[in-house]
Order: sequence, then structure tokens, then C-alpha cells
Amino acid sequence: MDVVGRTGDGGIDVRGVLVVGDVVRIPMAIQAKRWRIGNNVGSGDVRNVRGGLDVSDRALIVTTSDFTPAARRDASMVGRVPVGLMKGDELVEQLVGFGIGVERTNHQILESAPIALAP
Repeated sequence: MDVVGRTGDGGIDVRGVLVVGDVVRIPMAIQAKRWRIGNNVGSGDVRNVRGGLDVSDRALIVTTSDFTPAARRDASMVGRVPVGLMKGDELVEQLVGFGIGVERTNHQILESAPIALAP
């Protein structure tokens, strides 16, 4: 995996290889967008990422925000390199599910019992 994000990177922050079952190897390009909620990734960003891909690449855009309907349409256009879209909450679910960057701890919760007062 190579971190390549910089000015003029063609919309690509990371390049790597997705290995499936140690049989299939798929070149991957990833763009990360750390944006505030409500500032959604648009179709121009999807096109920008697609423009930085090689013919055999697949791409993923990850954002802390969300995607516009136009970005979702553009990412899944038939006849073009597919671009996967992942919102921040979906990323967190994946990290927790695979135990990456998280640590589980157990906490004991104490509750007070009702106290009967003498008359």
C-alpha cells in the first residue's frame, strides 16, 4: 500500500491491492474526504477519482460526511470503472467488526437500589 495523497494526486490518497482469498488481486485506489456533516461529496469528486485510475483499478471514496444523489448515480454508472462509496459510520462499523483500531473493554454498571425509610 502506498500513500500518495498530495496536490495534483488525481483524487487518489492511497493505492493498494485488495487480495481476495489469496487468489484474486485487485488494484485499489482510495480517496479520503474528511468533511463536516452536511458538506456532502458530489459527482465532481467521483469523476475526479475516476480520472486518476488505471484501466484495471477499482476505487473507493470514504468520507466522514455523506454523498449527494448525483455522486451515487455517477459512482454506479454502467460502462465506467466502478467507484465504491463509504460513509464514516459504515467505516466505523467495519473497523469495529474486524477489530481494527478498537479495543473492547467491559464495564460494571452499578445501580442504586430503592431505600426504605423507617417512619
